[in-house]
Amino acid sequence: MFISENYQIISEDDRNLLLQKKTVNGNWRTDGYFSDFKQALKVLVKRELLSTGFTDYERVCAKIELLHKTIETHCK
Repeated sequence: MFISENYQIISEDDRNLLLQKKTVNGNWRTDGYFSDFKQALKVLVKRELLSTGFTDYERVCAKIELLHKTIETHCK
């Protein structure tokens, strides 16, 4: 499942989901293995929030809002 320009979640088999991140050259690199979709999304949200550097409150809130919109768009 395509999550954003930089992330996708795919199924390796009936027991594992892979969180993949797009590399600079356009290939997909596995960034984590998960047993369920919710766990993969939680880790993705954590990584995205940490990537903001928590420089200011508005930036963190904007990132949270963007992540919520992305999740709502793809989890209908």
